[in-house]
Amino acid sequence: MAIDRSKVLHSAQLFASRGQFDAAINEWKKLSAESPGDGSIFNSIGELHLKRSATNDAVAAFLQAANAFRAEGATLKAIATFKKILKVDPSRYDVYRHLGDLNAERGLLSSAVQDYLTLGKHYLKEGKSKDALDIYRRIVTQDPSNLDAQQRVAELCLQENMQDEATKVYLQLGRERSAQQRYAEAKDAYQAVLRIDPANSEAAQFIDHFEKTGGASGQPAKSSSAQGGEQSKSTEPLDLLSEATRRIEEKQFAGAEAILNQLLTKEPGNPDVCQLFAKLHLQRGDLQVALGEYRYLAGAALRAQDYAQAETLITDFLAVEPQSVAMLELYGELYGEKGDADNAVAQYGKAIE
Repeated sequence: MAIDRSKVLHSAQLFASRGQFDAAINEWKKLSAESPGDGSIFNSIGELHLKRSATNDAVAAFLQAANAFRAEGATLKAIATFKKILKVDPSRYDVYRHLGDLNAERGLLSSAVQDYLTLGKHYLKEGKSKDALDIYRRIVTQDPSNLDAQQRVAELCLQENMQDEATKVYLQLGRERSAQQRYAEAKDAYQAVLRIDPANSEAAQFIDHFEKTGGASGQPAKSSSAQGGEQSKSTEPLDLLSEATRRIEEKQFAGAEAILNQLLTKEPGNPDVCQLFAKLHLQRGDLQVALGEYRYLAGAALRAQDYAQAETLITDFLAVEPQSVAMLELYGELYGEKGDADNAVAQYGKAIE
């Protein structure tokens, strides 16, 4: 037999007004039994627990409320409730994971990263390296240009004896720092690679070139003209880039990848090669990998105020994946930087649809 909801609510309010909080909670629980997915009921129970100074019980009720709000798609209510939990009990660091996930779902990547960072730092302080690794991986997924997070992922992978992943992350760090002309930092990343894999040719060539140039450049210099007026083969990298581009366009992905790997070994961090790698991954359907690369490249162009390049990269990705929240948000940021508020709002609107 269904309960009389209005009568139960009246009783709950009456008990609460008299300070009989336990009795009021019991009335609300009758409603929660009938409507277990109603977050507002659990929120009311949580508020009553606070009035009786039962913090743990209040947090448990608020968690039920937040999860119910999230399940029904009431994202803003869920976020507000999770924040309420932190206000009641700041030690509930696990809540930051939920906040990060919700903000990521809304496309608010900077907020998501900040939430994850708070939790990741807590895990590091507590010595929970596996949990910290999971969180820092999430940060890198949301913000591939966050090199500090990549560095932390590599370090934690080493702690967990995940040497293959550590090598890949350190190599990526070396390439990106070299592309940003942060050659000393790139050297540190490549040296970390060599400590794991002394035979790694890309890292060895970068370190060798770095030492020969005294750190003035992170990329091998073009060969000068030989004695007797012989022409250098400086056109070879350009020819290889053209060949890699042709193969990508003809969907000969394996051949293109081999050429790009060869070029990257010769010139670690070469931005043209990195951009072609991103195009290869996009055309091949490796969308998650391509997303990270395109976001990094477009973000770097945006920071350098090369708006034309940033827009080309963003639109190239959106042509394949038009519903990408991350790229739509970046497109909105681009228009904002250009002072085009109307188009910025339009792109942000598409991102949250």
